[in-house]
Amino acid sequence: MARIPIQIQAFIYRLRDNDEPLFLLLKRRPDIGGFWQGVTGALKPGENEEDAAAREILEETCLPTKGVTRLKFTHSFPVDEEWKHLYDDSVTTIFEHAFAAETSEESVTICKEHTEFLWVTFDQAIKMLRYPGNKGALTVLHELLSERQN
Repeated sequence: MARIPIQIQAFIYRLRDNDEPLFLLLKRRPDIGGFWQGVTGALKPGENEEDAAAREILEETCLPTKGVTRLKFTHSFPVDEEWKHLYDDSVTTIFEHAFAAETSEESVTICKEHTEFLWVTFDQAIKMLRYPGNKGALTVLHELLSERQN
């Protein structure tokens, strides 16, 4: 069965004692890009975006969270040549919805898609993320958390 051309990305964060957030970044295996990102994944048939985000967070990190929050950030991007085999031939664009989830845990159990993880500040994360859509979603989350602190 072909993949649905709708994905989620979720940034997990935890607050330090001074309320500064640290964001979890995961490094993909070299054979699937080798880049840093948050949690990502495709929806399964019949699944909504919120449920997909919660499922992907648990599958990729094993972290307990305080639920998922939809961010006001959605973007689209063309299907890369290396991933076209996963979709119907008519699919040329993937739509990705952004979410956030807070955890109090520091320890992460990464899945087989990733080789390492880091808890980083916003400035560090922006430098490490490769794609504009990831940077955009993280920026929206960072602004939201900054507003809550003020």
